[in-house]
Amino acid sequence: MEVINIDDIEGYMLGDEKTGTLRRIKTVFTSKNMRVHVGIFPPKQASSRHSHPNSEEIVYVVKGRGKVTAGDETREYGPNTLIFIPVGVPHQYFNTGDGEMVLLAIYSPPTELPSK
Repeated sequence: MEVINIDDIEGYMLGDEKTGTLRRIKTVFTSKNMRVHVGIFPPKQASSRHSHPNSEEIVYVVKGRGKVTAGDETREYGPNTLIFIPVGVPHQYFNTGDGEMVLLAIYSPPTELPSK
């Protein structure tokens, strides 16, 4: 068993504020079958548009409001929403709110995030 306090994880910055893709990533846990991280997005920032060629992704919206584009479909979300992205589908998350957005992401099998 592991008990992890996410507040104790410093994380790293990913993306670029000038391109609107700045966010803090905290890798929380990695095992043989999954990787878990928390993405913290400042207002009006987004992830890059990317895909995971070998992994499914589940995202739980902890805090904030936004929209996700997956393939050709765009949907809005708020707190207490679960998002599923199938293997290989290009997707991008946007913080559309005025406050911080926090997403808990689980990848199976484990995958690395894009470097942008």
